[in-house]
Amino acid sequence: GYDEDLCVVYLSHIYMQPQARGTVLSYWLRIAPVELAHQYLAELHRRGKIQLPLPDQPGKSFGMRIDLAAEMEYFEPQDRISWQRILFYGRGGFDAINPRHFPYLQPDFRDHEQIRATGNRPMPFMVLLRRMGRERQARLPIEEAQGVMRLLYDDFACHCAPEFLENSLQVVLDRLELRAWRRDSVELLPLPTGPENLNRLRRLHRPDVLRRYYKGLSPDVDEYLARLDPTLGASKRVLDAALPRIAAELVARPTYVYPSRDKARTWDDQPIPQDEEP
Repeated sequence: GYDEDLCVVYLSHIYMQPQARGTVLSYWLRIAPVELAHQYLAELHRRGKIQLPLPDQPGKSFGMRIDLAAEMEYFEPQDRISWQRILFYGRGGFDAINPRHFPYLQPDFRDHEQIRATGNRPMPFMVLLRRMGRERQARLPIEEAQGVMRLLYDDFACHCAPEFLENSLQVVLDRLELRAWRRDSVELLPLPTGPENLNRLRRLHRPDVLRRYYKGLSPDVDEYLARLDPTLGASKRVLDAALPRIAAELVARPTYVYPSRDKARTWDDQPIPQDEEP
């Protein structure tokens, strides 16, 4: 009901056993959501729930725009997992929606009674999008940004009470409406893919983003900002020191096709008996 030819696939969590990380299995898990989206679209059309623009052309996604959407914490230089995950998604063709116009909050997923007792505490995250077949486009139409936001929150409505969703949802919709007075699209920020373009992390630096676009939107944000060292106003110096260190670590890493593969062990990390080895 928001955008007739838009299909949003919400990527939550994928857990990889440590010995399987960095293998081709990561690739298959990364593309599986697209296959699932195609299957669901075809089945919904068959049941008469939706009308596909091109029902006989699966190679063109039935004429639908497919967006893979993921939530990600903003960049923290001292948090290795932070920049490792951002690089993973950058190499996978994802961009971040500019938080200036899309100050996204993940709803509070705690038990409803606990939220009522302690207060609603949504978490500031950036939304990453891979717009299948449109990865080179640097702008996201306002109507598509609105559709992504509404569809994500429709998913959360399956397990979150409406009273804990409406405010955070409206914050983004209001910001997009304000943007629509001057422009018909919002900027997509490219993610880094390696040491050569780590400067892309500057626009996603958590302290800077929360100061500029999230202040007052959540108790978690305000408490985080209150904990920041006032002298850290020189965040540019922090980044200037951190980015070369991260780049040097990336350059020093050996590159393998299957860096986690051990031919003497099974998929679940058990030793292969010698008489079974090839």
